[in-house]
Amino acid sequence: LLITRTGPIAQKKDHSAHTNLSTLDEIEALDGEVLPAPIPPDLQGLHDLAIIPVSAEKYNLRDIILRHTKAMGGLANWNDVQSLRLNGQISQGEAIYPIVIIKKRPLQIRTTISIPKNTTSDKFVQVVFASDGKDFWQSTKQNGELLLKKAIDESSSRMLSRDAPVLPILMHAWQANEQLYIKGRVAHEERNILVLGIDAPLSSFNQLFYLDIDSFELCGYKLTCSNFHSEVTLYNYQKIDGLKFPLQSTIHDSRTGISHLLTESVTVGVGIYEEYFKGLQNFEMPSEMSKSPFLHHQEHLHLLD
Repeated sequence: LLITRTGPIAQKKDHSAHTNLSTLDEIEALDGEVLPAPIPPDLQGLHDLAIIPVSAEKYNLRDIILRHTKAMGGLANWNDVQSLRLNGQISQGEAIYPIVIIKKRPLQIRTTISIPKNTTSDKFVQVVFASDGKDFWQSTKQNGELLLKKAIDESSSRMLSRDAPVLPILMHAWQANEQLYIKGRVAHEERNILVLGIDAPLSSFNQLFYLDIDSFELCGYKLTCSNFHSEVTLYNYQKIDGLKFPLQSTIHDSRTGISHLLTESVTVGVGIYEEYFKGLQNFEMPSEMSKSPFLHHQEHLHLLD
């Protein structure tokens, strides 16, 4: 992974007036030294390690979740957060794209990836994946002009829904009364990592959480279903405005390959209209193009020709 260092992580609280929508997806300057940022050695291959059963009496699930919540900044502090804006870069192979993620309670999200038309052009196509908590959609636009808007498929909707909560993902599962249970511990020589699962026998999706019980930081999580699986590794945690965020993650997706996400700035509290997350009432049918802005971005770019 190649990343650009732009300086300290920026943060601010602003619960005031609504932000101008035209500025939310703007590409920020990414000038700086290019540096490698690999997964920490002790987290490489995390999802491939065997899971060893543990005695139910050895660990108290409620205590574990409370310790995790405290490590992430505390529930009271997180309950004060109504929205987040994360700026950074996402890469796949040698391609690196600016990314902006906006989240708003209860489950609204909008992710914008800016893709250059070619290596010599200063023109960008913005690929947007968004949800208002009910409808899941994507759009493609250039210079604010809408070129395409349509619904996304079920598996992509599930992935977007997983990323939508303002709360950290494990805290959200607990607060949403998901039936969490302790599945076991990871056979790891250096870290004490417990694996938690969600007991949802009627669901076609299976989710696991990998929790370091020394730091009580989430190391990663895995989502699987009949036709795809996704493994996310989280690292480089930092406290911002009293809240803890993983500033880097690596995603192994069975459909789109390996991607790396670097968060360069976090804004806590973004005034934003509900319409920012809403899609059209009548969508085009989902297609293979909706599955990955990386593998299929040329299908978006031809619209500029």
